[in-house]
Amino acid sequence: PSNLEILALSAAGNSKNEDNIKAFLDGVYATDNVDEIIQVNNDAPEIFPIGLTNVIFNAVDSSGNIANAVSASVFVKTSQNNIEPDDTRLTYKGRWDLSNPKQPINYWQGTSIKFSTNGSSVSINLAATISEEYRILINGIANDDTLKVSPNQTNYLIATSLGGSSSHVIEIFKETNTGSVIFSGIDIQNGIIFKDNQPNKLKIAFYGDSNMEGYSLYSEKDRGGMGTYYAYPSVTSRMLGADMQIMAKSGATLAGAGFNNVTDFIKSVNWPIQNQDLIDTFNPDVIVVNAGANDIYSASGGNQKTIIKQRYELVIENLREFYGSSPHIVLMNAYGWDINEPANYSYELLSNLDNVSVLLFPWCWEQWHGTMVEHAGQSRLLANHISQLNQNWSIIADAEVFNPFGSQNLITNGSFEYAATDGFNSFGWRYFEDGVERINDSDSAAEGNYHIRLNAGELIHQGQDATGDFIPGATSEGQIYEFSAMIRTNLASGTAEISMDFEGQNLYGRGNTQTKAFSVTSEWSEYSGEFVAPSDTWKIYLVLKSQDGQIDFDQVELRISD
Repeated sequence: PSNLEILALSAAGNSKNEDNIKAFLDGVYATDNVDEIIQVNNDAPEIFPIGLTNVIFNAVDSSGNIANAVSASVFVKTSQNNIEPDDTRLTYKGRWDLSNPKQPINYWQGTSIKFSTNGSSVSINLAATISEEYRILINGIANDDTLKVSPNQTNYLIATSLGGSSSHVIEIFKETNTGSVIFSGIDIQNGIIFKDNQPNKLKIAFYGDSNMEGYSLYSEKDRGGMGTYYAYPSVTSRMLGADMQIMAKSGATLAGAGFNNVTDFIKSVNWPIQNQDLIDTFNPDVIVVNAGANDIYSASGGNQKTIIKQRYELVIENLREFYGSSPHIVLMNAYGWDINEPANYSYELLSNLDNVSVLLFPWCWEQWHGTMVEHAGQSRLLANHISQLNQNWSIIADAEVFNPFGSQNLITNGSFEYAATDGFNSFGWRYFEDGVERINDSDSAAEGNYHIRLNAGELIHQGQDATGDFIPGATSEGQIYEFSAMIRTNLASGTAEISMDFEGQNLYGRGNTQTKAFSVTSEWSEYSGEFVAPSDTWKIYLVLKSQDGQIDFDQVELRISD
């Protein structure tokens, strides 16, 4: 037999039933002056791996005569398979500009390309106008590090060492929306791609501003770090098993001058370019509008409320013109940040509207934007709201990050067992960025694995809705809050402080501080007390502090007194 040289069809190699190899194996025969048919055997493996494989052939006639064995080799060469953007095996998710199928453009965050491959490595060709970030998912698991895409590079290696006999699902997910990016193909080494399109039964379109955008998702102090994968639209969609489109930008208003508003997002695929002939091909079941906060600054004066309500009505009218009457529209707004906030009158908008609902969530983490921790709370509220709209929509998974919104026990993560993900160390008590030490030591924790340590003068706080019911408004004057905590010092003695600040509807109004100080020893002990709410208390802030010495806290709880 002659040696065979072929290209690899997968990372594992080629099956012995592949046409070329099968012909190679079947083409070996033996002759005999007695027997007409002689069985030829070989030691070929089921899978020929990449590289050189030697195959030995032997034959035996009916009399038991054994022929001299012969051999030949199969050389499976590394292959390169170039996949064009218009290949029907690629699935495009999110809002893409596909007007040129050979060079599709993605501007909006949350857009992705998805496929399966049996190859050993994958590269992607992207041409960016400005630096962008992507998240690579392999078999549904997100890589820890984002892919940094810049204007001076076009080819990026996104997956390696994908060996094994099974295929792998690859998704390239856009994290940022700084500028447009042209996709011009994928390179697969040692394999091919397959269609991986498992359509979800629920589709959600998101329109909003910086909160929805995931602005400063990785900083408690608005120091940058936008992200989409762990922002609430994406998390909500995963919780519900939904496909999504996200059209959101920092500073966006409902309507108004310029293009940074929801009304102009509707027909913009490559923002800020408008396409008045654009038609909907997504067909969402639900549309979430989380905007209006920035409108209180662009629509000031005595008729502000009237103007903003008119803008909401215009947004809904434009959404209906584009999507039709079938999608359910959710007006999502935060409460507890400004006396003129649109949440004050969101429900008034429902009186003349059909198939529209309102979801309000607390903005109770003091200043700046929410991080992925607060987004985890928003995603749970939104997923629960949407699941109640239709019996066919249900929550199939929890959010990846713990819930920061307290209800019966107003404080969350009082045991400090949980933290955010993706290299972000926030644990629901602000501000970890100031250097608070969260210690992982099951032997020294009061319970579980973690506790926190504060040096003299250090403090952390956690803000919550004063009522814990996720309904705007103040708690009753004189409401009693009961707290308890396990505390110790690492020194001979120390002084721990637990205090509570109270705040009305507006931000930046923390005050009426009530303080309890405790002399603590080196042994874990439980300390408790009460705080009493003054009038007009919308939000509470529980503060843990070391007055003196090195103080450890664990098992912090806060409840509303019966």
